[in-house]
Order: sequence, then structure tokens, then C-alpha cells
Amino acid sequence: MRPFLMILLSVVGGWLAYQLRVVHLFEPEWLDERHTAWVLSGGWGSIWERAALGNQPALYFAGLKLLGLSDVSPGWLLRLPSLLANLLLVVGLPCGLYLWTRRVSAALVSCAMLAVQSDLLYYATEARVYGVLTTVALLQILVVAARLDWRDWAMPAARRSRCPRGEHRSIGDVGLAAFHGLVVVDRRGAGGTDASPVRSSSAARHMVAIDGGA
Repeated sequence: MRPFLMILLSVVGGWLAYQLRVVHLFEPEWLDERHTAWVLSGGWGSIWERAALGNQPALYFAGLKLLGLSDVSPGWLLRLPSLLANLLLVVGLPCGLYLWTRRVSAALVSCAMLAVQSDLLYYATEARVYGVLTTVALLQILVVAARLDWRDWAMPAARRSRCPRGEHRSIGDVGLAAFHGLVVVDRRGAGGTDASPVRSSSAARHMVAIDGGA
């Protein structure tokens, strides 16, 4: 029954996310997206220099070139990689969270959050690196989370005190906090047992560590 619910969740969540994003796919390009077209208008040798002038990673533009995109490609086509990467995140992350926790409720909450989150909606319909970068970063977190025991993640106070102050929270910090929060909420709602490999107390301690370190 649970695999069926996850398939249904993936289809419905992906469809909802697509409907919320596709309405903006054909809007006129804005200034920063014209930078993407400008980078693609040059040869392979100019990608790194032009990307750096826009404070962007060159690998993203190299990937677009490998896909056959150029400065004459329509705006919606330049945005398509961001949209597809974002939809992969909306569907893939909840599925991975389900495989990790075996809780459909945790996957449902995360899918709903990802589908309507305003920044992700924006990144998905922009011909810029952020849609792809966010997906790669959060999926990396999922891979790491699946391999680690969260009981080993509680950061001692001595280590927290050495964390640099005044720096912005990374995508990883936000993603980890989201994972922990979902697991804690899900386990409390289900009256968690020791049978689960995820320990809510450890998750709560790490959330405090993240807050103190950032």
C-alpha cells in the first residue's frame, strides 16, 4: 500500500509543481537571463571568462552548450533545464525521504513544501544556475543523510563556539534543518519508536547546533 501511495504522491506532487511553474515559463527574459544568452553566444573558450563576469559558475553554461542551447534559443528553452531540475527535486527528495524514514507523512509534507516554496518557484522558471544548483545541493544532502547515523551529528558546544559568525546559512544548513524538522514532527505525530534508524532527540540536538553555529 505504501509504495502505491508514494507513486500517487509523486505523480500528484509533480503535476502540481509543474502547473505552478509552467505559467511563468514563457514570460519575457529579464536582464540576468540575457547574461546567460550572452555567455552562450561565445565559443567554448570564452565561457569561463564570461561566466565570471556575471559571478556565475562556468560548468552550468558548459552544460547548456552540451545540450545544444545557444543565444538564439527561445527563452522558454533556456529555462527548461531549470524547470526539469526543479521538478526532479520536488519528486525525488520526498521519495528519498520516504526511503530513509519509511514514513509517507514525512514525504507528503516535504513534497508540499517544495511544490509551493516561493524561491524554488522562481528558480524553476529562470535561465540561471540556481534551479540546478539547489537541486544538486539538496539531493547531495539526501545521499549523505541516508548513509549517516544522526546520533553522531550532535555538535559539541566547544566545536560550535568555533563556527564563524556573521556568515549566511548555506543551502545545506537549511536543507538539514528541514530534514530534521520533518523527521521530528513525523515521529512525534506517530509516537516514534526505537525501531526507526532516525532518532528524534539527535535531530533536535543538531537543529540547535545549526542555529548556534550560524
